[in-house]
Amino acid sequence: MSAKQKRAAAKKGGKKPTTSKVAETNGTDIDTEIDAAAAVLQKIELENAQARSVAAVLASQPKSRDLKVEQLTITFHGREVVTDTTLEINQGRRYGLIGLNGSGN
Repeated sequence: MSAKQKRAAAKKGGKKPTTSKVAETNGTDIDTEIDAAAAVLQKIELENAQARSVAAVLASQPKSRDLKVEQLTITFHGREVVTDTTLEINQGRRYGLIGLNGSGN
């Protein structure tokens, strides 16, 4: 078959389009995998949220730019990280949190 004949056959639709498995299932396999992964992530988020507890009293004035929190208690996985503490953060000062990378600081 010459090149001209091949081009003419291609224009007429001589080649049939190929179908793939993804097109046949219309993405249902992918959807179920995504749903399963989302369910696992949601379970992990719920477990992490239940493992943390924070209780405090906001003691700063409503129009103040400074923040004052009294009786701050933070519990993480059953351990009291901070117990009955007063936290004051003033405007114009710099503060840093010290801790291991990935520890939530």
